[in-house]
Amino acid sequence: MKLCFIKYLEIRNLTSEMIISVIQHFFIMEPTQLLCLLSPMVSFSAVIGAVFYYLPRRHKETEYELEIKKLRQSLLKGQLNAKAFRYIRDNMKVEEHFNIESQRLSNLFNQNLMDSDTYSRMKKALELTFNERLVKIHASHNA
Repeated sequence: MKLCFIKYLEIRNLTSEMIISVIQHFFIMEPTQLLCLLSPMVSFSAVIGAVFYYLPRRHKETEYELEIKKLRQSLLKGQLNAKAFRYIRDNMKVEEHFNIESQRLSNLFNQNLMDSDTYSRMKKALELTFNERLVKIHASHNA
């Protein structure tokens, strides 16, 4: 190892004094100096490795995202045309929004933050809005 390093330094046209200085600095080092040199590099690489290992596994895909992926694959394979893809995607987006809002209403009702009359009115309003959005999507894609 030392020979390879010395040859590398000699190739770079460094003087022998410089080579000796570099060798003394890196290869004849006290253990505390080596520890102070290597510990920040090791800890930094451990943190970067943990971040790249943890972050991709943190996000779970929702059912909506999985269905959109399947639709895109069908579109790319030619099993689905672009107009049908957009229509199905828009419908799924509205349904996903409806499901989320419906779940929020149910949670509020189950936590007794909303009485039954308010819950039924809000649920009815949500269903009406959902149906209106579906009609708009249907009209825009059939026009």
